[in-house]
Amino acid sequence: MVITVFNVLLVVIGAWVAFNAAYLLIFALAGRLIRRKSVPETCVRQRKIAVLIPAYREDGIIVQTAQKALQQDYPADKYDVVIIADSLQTDTLKRLHQLPVRVEEVSFPVSTKARAIQATLRRLPDTYDIAFILDADNVMENHCLRRVNDCFQAGFRAVQCRRVAKNLNTATAWLDAASEEINNCIYREGHRSLGLSSALIGSGMGFDYAWFKQLFLTTDIAESVGEDREIAFALLQDQMKTEFLGDVRVYDEKVQNRQVLQKQRTRWLHAYFHYFGKHFFKGLRHPIGNIDYFNISLQYLVLPRSLFVMLFVKGLLLTLIGQWMALSPMLGVSFYAIAAISYAAAQIIALPAYFYNKEFASAVMTLPGVVLRMLLATVPAFKKQQQFIHTPKNYQA
Repeated sequence: MVITVFNVLLVVIGAWVAFNAAYLLIFALAGRLIRRKSVPETCVRQRKIAVLIPAYREDGIIVQTAQKALQQDYPADKYDVVIIADSLQTDTLKRLHQLPVRVEEVSFPVSTKARAIQATLRRLPDTYDIAFILDADNVMENHCLRRVNDCFQAGFRAVQCRRVAKNLNTATAWLDAASEEINNCIYREGHRSLGLSSALIGSGMGFDYAWFKQLFLTTDIAESVGEDREIAFALLQDQMKTEFLGDVRVYDEKVQNRQVLQKQRTRWLHAYFHYFGKHFFKGLRHPIGNIDYFNISLQYLVLPRSLFVMLFVKGLLLTLIGQWMALSPMLGVSFYAIAAISYAAAQIIALPAYFYNKEFASAVMTLPGVVLRMLLATVPAFKKQQQFIHTPKNYQA
């Protein structure tokens, strides 16, 4: 009986480890090797776009962000920059009012991005065709809105642009940027290359305005712990495909120190556990009728990197113990070696060429400390989140 239970446990852990490695490797190869046709450029119809920029206590960067958002090669009368001012200082508000942007002041006992967007949508007119979401530190390439419009002209009702690093000034920023580029290749480019919907990332994303507004005003999304995940599930339930504009960059500030990184990952892990329980089993019921919904459920079996390390080490240790105690485990050390190589290969394949330099090599040397902090972040992630965990932004490019 002991041997049977032990072997079953090892098989379950081994299958989970193998699935993680295989899933990432398949989509990394697809994202890197399969070339998709880009969305054609067109000027048939220029849609009205609301660029929504929630800014919670972002006094140091929001004015510059607003100024840069106005520098689009898209007709000025066809888009409005809407600054959602949550707890901004009086001087910052005065400077914003001097710009040709719309400033919507909001305030909440407990501030969240979703609540700020919801409150603003209640005030905005229904004259827009597209809602485009930016974070307070994001900077769009000047052709961004034009290409987003092209996607909608091609029939898409949701689009995710390529978010890349604005800063690479610390080892932590390099690692944060690498993580995002890996995800761009696997969960966005790789998914689209195989006909699946692109994953969302929280900013640099556009949606059909009427659909987006209805979602925020008729559901409890404002009370969610991760509005981008709620949006993703809503899109997939409505069978709306999300396009990925890999050639359109939205620059995003990367975390510059380990303490902030741990805080950010704690928030992400909390969202992971929350949505695993909320949507995982529902999505598994859609392997044929809604393959995208089924796929996003499978993604919850692909653990965040810190949790994968825990699972991998646990499986390896149990295998070694089983061999030492002659419990005849069905898996051997060679299995974990193959899984580790496959998992590492997926990360290496997904990384763009510009990461292979001395600065990134030095950043990789700090990984043990970063992984430790990620493991520590799993402890508070299990607890119920009582308030919004704000990641401070202050880098100006």
